[in-house]
Amino acid sequence: MDEDYQEFDPIALLELLDPSEHEDVCQSAARAIIAAASGDFENDNITTTSEVTLSELSHPEIRAYKEQLLKAMPITAANTDDETSELTAATVIYLRTMCDMIMESKSLSEYKRSTRLAEIGPDVTVLGDVIGKHVGILNNIRMEIETLDEDDEEMMAAYDHREDNEVFICLHLLKLAKVVNLNEEGTRRHFSSILHRILCNPGTHEDLVEGAIHALSASHDNEPAFLLSVSEVLASIIDTEDEEGEDGDGDESENDLSREDQYLRGIEILSVALEKTSRKMSSNAILQNFSSTILTAITNSSLGPFVREAGVSCLGRYVILMDEEAIIQTFKSLLMGIAFGKDEKIEIRAQAMLAICDLAFMFHRIMAPIVRTNVSDDEVTVSDLLLQMLSQPKISLAIVV
Repeated sequence: MDEDYQEFDPIALLELLDPSEHEDVCQSAARAIIAAASGDFENDNITTTSEVTLSELSHPEIRAYKEQLLKAMPITAANTDDETSELTAATVIYLRTMCDMIMESKSLSEYKRSTRLAEIGPDVTVLGDVIGKHVGILNNIRMEIETLDEDDEEMMAAYDHREDNEVFICLHLLKLAKVVNLNEEGTRRHFSSILHRILCNPGTHEDLVEGAIHALSASHDNEPAFLLSVSEVLASIIDTEDEEGEDGDGDESENDLSREDQYLRGIEILSVALEKTSRKMSSNAILQNFSSTILTAITNSSLGPFVREAGVSCLGRYVILMDEEAIIQTFKSLLMGIAFGKDEKIEIRAQAMLAICDLAFMFHRIMAPIVRTNVSDDEVTVSDLLLQMLSQPKISLAIVV
């Protein structure tokens, strides 16, 4: 392109806006300048038009603007092999925004939409390799941060910004999984194996877990296969051979996570996976087996209150996928006992109560009275629970009710 038109650089603009700090602003800006360069989004409720935005430019400038804004900037193998072609946060958010606009477009035909995505979207194998590379960069940054002098505030701030930037890049790369072609079994397996390694790595940044699970879901063409992959990830993370370690002293397992951290990571992964699972999987054996991990997190006091809280929250997601009989027989009394438990943390009681209320909207039998064993012989109902919560002095619980 002629040097006179180098100012039409969308990446330079987005870099000035600092994508990792101002994501929404950058996305809005990217949508506006892309819409101004193309007529493909005229019916997509975008107020910016080429006539208004480019009215003060000459015809050569308008042509240069459109060429620069719409030219392909795909992720290629060079982004994994060549250090000089590192992806930036601005490049990734621009590419992802363009892909989103193409997918959402009401003006494009199905054929044109798939063609445009193929032109600018990454190959699935390359995308997996690029994700793996940037997750590795992020892990190295975290290790470097641990060696820094905490009193050097300027250096710490610089590394924190680098970390935030890499997290941002990784998350947006993971979101691109929904636009790549995952129809071929071999490439889908390759992509899935990379995500599996990321999730099983104890050093993986906690902010990447949700995005990695969503990408893992996109890499499977059916829910049973997705649940099997999640099960394999949990088996790699959580050491279930002996609840206290072979010598009874709670040693850390081979994955370098303490037992508490194993369950925190495992429950976090499972919670996200359950959100991607439909109720038609209620009879799936793998889904039913997840209950043992959740119940261990709740009932094993040695794992601590944070794991218990995460377990109760996860149970709230899990039970709405189960059939009514399993809920009544297995989970109702447990949730009621936790919600009534005056010695429980407020956060844990609130999570249990929210789960009970969700179930009450789904199944009328949840409202039926039950006898709280080992407490009293009196029958209690969900209504009793709500009335008790409203009348007790802890205002936070009353607000939840």
